[in-house]
Amino acid sequence: MVTESGYRHGLHDNDLSTIKLICDELVSNIWRHAYGGGSGAIEFGVEFAEDICLLRFADDGPAFDPTAMHRPDTGAPIADRPIGGLGVFFVQEYADQFEYKRRDGQNVVEVRIRISRDGG
Repeated sequence: MVTESGYRHGLHDNDLSTIKLICDELVSNIWRHAYGGGSGAIEFGVEFAEDICLLRFADDGPAFDPTAMHRPDTGAPIADRPIGGLGVFFVQEYADQFEYKRRDGQNVVEVRIRISRDGG
């Protein structure tokens, strides 16, 4: 869905790779944390404006704000780092805006990414 839509909108391959990475990380986190690795609904939407891609994710899991997570210490030796936490870090690094809301019993995350449309 994301790949086809991105190509239809003339996105650059680098932007499309970033969008796919963010989608993969956030859907994985929802599946793992909101639903404990079991089944549950994930609502997803993607919109393209002139130079922005808006990604929207919603789930029915317990309230959880990924934007409030502490950034991992990427300078620490790997053996000293806790497992996990890098996915949200990647989203924070690549997104121009990363927002969370609890709305109508759902976790709603919106991510905005600047895009180019040279199709390369």
